[in-house]
Amino acid sequence: MGYAQYNERDGSGVSWLQQKPSHWGIKRLKFSTDIINNKVSVEDSPLPYFGLEHIESWTGRKIEGEISNSEGLASSFAVGDVLFGKLRPYLAKVHLAQRHVLPTLQCGA
Repeated sequence: MGYAQYNERDGSGVSWLQQKPSHWGIKRLKFSTDIINNKVSVEDSPLPYFGLEHIESWTGRKIEGEISNSEGLASSFAVGDVLFGKLRPYLAKVHLAQRHVLPTLQCGA
């Protein structure tokens, strides 16, 4: 199975994309998603903590290992939410939540 081929193309206006299928639109990711901002106390929540240290750069794979402890506030995410490391975006830490977790405040969705 391959990707669909689009013969009609035009300029995207984005330097790294160059051309796009003519029927596609271009908009910033932040205008295409819902930002989840459910802050909860880490100490009061039964959910496990999930920090950027648990996400492998560029692959999004969960790094197994020692459970980190955190204190203060964290964001609550649900299954299917996309966690994105917004503090250092060049590390390309993105993860699809497989269960309800409390990621660090450095993650956004």
